[in-house]
Amino acid sequence: MIKKILLLITLLFSLTLYAEDNPYAKLEFNFKSPIILRTGGEIDFEVKVNLPQKYYLYLSHANSDAIGIITTFSFPPDIGFQLMETKRPQGIKKMDEMVLKDNGMFAFKIFELGIKKPGSNTKIPLNIRVQVCEEKENGICYPPKTITKEVVIEIKEDKKIIGYRTLDTIPWESSFAGATAKAKSSNLNIYAIITEPSWCGACRYMEAEAFAKPEVQKVLKEKFVPWKVKDNEYGKVPTGSGSFGIPMFFVLDNTGKSLAKWSGGRDAKGLLPLLKPFEKTGADPEPNPIKPPSPPEPNATEFEIKSSDGSKCLLTYGKDYIWMAKKAGEFHNNGTFRFGINNQEIKVKQSTRDLAGRKAFPVKITTNGFRIEKTDLKEFWVAECNGSSLQGKVEGSDIEFTIEK
Repeated sequence: MIKKILLLITLLFSLTLYAEDNPYAKLEFNFKSPIILRTGGEIDFEVKVNLPQKYYLYLSHANSDAIGIITTFSFPPDIGFQLMETKRPQGIKKMDEMVLKDNGMFAFKIFELGIKKPGSNTKIPLNIRVQVCEEKENGICYPPKTITKEVVIEIKEDKKIIGYRTLDTIPWESSFAGATAKAKSSNLNIYAIITEPSWCGACRYMEAEAFAKPEVQKVLKEKFVPWKVKDNEYGKVPTGSGSFGIPMFFVLDNTGKSLAKWSGGRDAKGLLPLLKPFEKTGADPEPNPIKPPSPPEPNATEFEIKSSDGSKCLLTYGKDYIWMAKKAGEFHNNGTFRFGINNQEIKVKQSTRDLAGRKAFPVKITTNGFRIEKTDLKEFWVAECNGSSLQGKVEGSDIEFTIEK
């Protein structure tokens, strides 16, 4: 009994020491809250970071060899507000990283995306991803941590009309019919945007920081058919599920089918990488055209996928395959895909622990792979045979996945 008591005392003492030595417990984030906004409004927002003595956090990578976890701030998606970083401390160079010691100020803009009504009061989790390290030589770098603080935003006024002057030279189409006709004749995808810069701060931000920039104008003029959607044609754009906040912008094929969508303002640096996977030139043929699903032979037991180097992957009908998905940041997932035959079509079933949540999605065969069409989310998961596994990505995103054979 005495030994157990001594062991408990030792454990509690150790935990107390850890709590005292844990730098995350002493890391401070100070900002103004509540914040007062109007519908469609914007406001400058600052977060002052105070670090415990002899510790630092990462601000940016100084070169390609850097591996530190960069400090980021974010709001959850689809809440009607957008957090846009505008400035961070300059910091000092430490080996392969730029780091912050002592304290520093991070600057942002907060946009209300035209959803909240006057009188509303919203508590928003501000998620701060950070990694803290000891300053001394060969010091400890603690595991990265996500710290959540609460920001309260009150909407006091309704939208307000503000004059603005557009600076872009983009030849915007003004109708769905005109955009699709031009896209078909030029073999281009459509870039469509719902925007109201006369009262929407995030829309004005995008006008100035994206559409006024030559590099964005060049891409939209040469690689897309740009279309500003008028309010009488909002129904022509497949907005899908989730919150409707503006600006909301899309990539559509030449029939008007949505290939990807986003909401919230972006500057040139944030917009161009989103558009890159959908760029075309009028002379380009359709890459890897989708073929209609081929009905399997009555006694077929395997589904064959050819790789670009001529090798083959064989998937057995009715068999469960493990899949894993990842993307930039800390997103990760895994589960089971089940390949099967349903009414003479090849389908893939995504299994989950929730029996009611299991769904089957059609598989469209391509030149050397297949596309899983998740019709409820308007996504395509494209995979090709690569060595010992099927590898691919979700089109229009940075999600990559692997299906182990």
